[in-house]
Amino acid sequence: MYKSKTKMTEPTARKSKKAKDITSALKPKKVNKELFVSSIAEKTGMTNAAVSKVVDAYHDEIIDRVSNNEEVSMTGFGRFYVQRHKGHPVQFSPSHEKVQDYVVFKFSASNVLNNRLRDIDAVHKIG
Repeated sequence: MYKSKTKMTEPTARKSKKAKDITSALKPKKVNKELFVSSIAEKTGMTNAAVSKVVDAYHDEIIDRVSNNEEVSMTGFGRFYVQRHKGHPVQFSPSHEKVQDYVVFKFSASNVLNNRLRDIDAVHKIG
């Protein structure tokens, strides 16, 4: 009634591979700028260089507007804005350090975008 080690560990190895597969399936896939630009270029018939310039200009314009205390709203998409946070003492700091006031870049999706994503999710299960 002695079982070899390979037979005992084999099901465990399969189980952990399944667990890894499930975990990796749940992680969202990442799209880098190069792939993003080439997808848009393919859809529009523009060159990658032209699309890359437009994407860079789009980012720069949003950053310029938001840093001038403006809110950028895209109808049907969402809004970009800055949120100011007050400084606060660092918890568990023996020297009573303090985090200074700071700003955070934010994006808030519109109801149109959220509803569209919900419709897509109902069919394709996004995440």
